[in-house]
Amino acid sequence: MMTGRFIHAGRALRVGLVWEVVADAQLEHAAASYVEDLLAAAPLCRRLTKECLNHSVNAPGLEAAVAMEDRNQVL
Repeated sequence: MMTGRFIHAGRALRVGLVWEVVADAQLEHAAASYVEDLLAAAPLCRRLTKECLNHSVNAPGLEAAVAMEDRNQVL
């Protein structure tokens, strides 16, 4: 993000930015299992996860981000 350099799929996999790389022809099939997992999760969990991620980006510090995560775990 800081350099603006493009990160190719192989490198993204090696450094942990993605957990799977598939050929273009397999993309729809590979994505289907992730979509099934998302649909199986409770809507509240998805909403809280997204809220926490958005909050963490703008959090004033680690303590604030951890506090939000703690709150979500309780809920």
